[in-house]
Amino acid sequence: MLLILPVVFLWSCGGVEIPEEDDVAGPLNTACLDDWSLVHLGTGVMLGQVLGKQGWEIAESMLLGWEVVEPHVWPGFDESLFNQQCDIVVGSLGYLLRIFLVHVDAS
Repeated sequence: MLLILPVVFLWSCGGVEIPEEDDVAGPLNTACLDDWSLVHLGTGVMLGQVLGKQGWEIAESMLLGWEVVEPHVWPGFDESLFNQQCDIVVGSLGYLLRIFLVHVDAS
């Protein structure tokens, strides 16, 4: 039940537009949820599968690290800070979802 509330919040933020920043090279992705959200969710699930319950800090570091490196990997594709934060939250929810499913499967 607790996982539903953040998902509903993130979904409601999908229509929130943040003003574009000055001097960006390309279009600025400002939505909280976008086409890439499923990729971030899947990445979180995969990290939960690979790292397990004890790998929370590693998973969070990897999700955060990717958002720092991503602009250098995909030049010309700019994301707002808000979008990057949502990507991290969605990935974290994927991780928690996988850990929760493992816990349910084990019972």
